[in-house]
Amino acid sequence: MGGPDVGFLCLRGEADIAEYVRALIEKMKPVTRHFVMREGNNLPPEVSLDKVLTMYETVVKYGKYES
Repeated sequence: MGGPDVGFLCLRGEADIAEYVRALIEKMKPVTRHFVMREGNNLPPEVSLDKVLTMYETVVKYGKYES
């Protein structure tokens, strides 16, 4: 399990979050087929739902393993 930490999610924009998540997915694909993307800690109210949706949409777009 892993993902961006809370500070990153609070301070960065959606484009930065998408790039971080995509890079982490690409880094983990050669290592394991069982990676769970999640926030690095409990989400505080300062993290907008748009940022969480950005994480989700990026995982959907890049998180598939090729056979």
